[in-house]
Amino acid sequence: MKWQVTWTAPAQRELAEIWSAARDRQRLTEAVDRFDRSAEQDPRVDTDRYGNQERIAFAGPLAIVFRIIDEESAVHVIDVFRYPG
Repeated sequence: MKWQVTWTAPAQRELAEIWSAARDRQRLTEAVDRFDRSAEQDPRVDTDRYGNQERIAFAGPLAIVFRIIDEESAVHVIDVFRYPG
């Protein structure tokens, strides 16, 4: 099954702020691409529960918080922040 990954507007704005301030922009871009590809295949692999309905993935220097909507085969990214990983 292929999942549809969507970044909410607040998550996109936060990612843009992180990217604008970063010295390692290529690393950030690669981390987001890696997350998107992985989540499209199976959003539960290599992720952890985070709160009641959210999950979190650690991709390079980023922590990505998202919700899975099973009935829509959708992944909604709701937050992202730098993680010292």
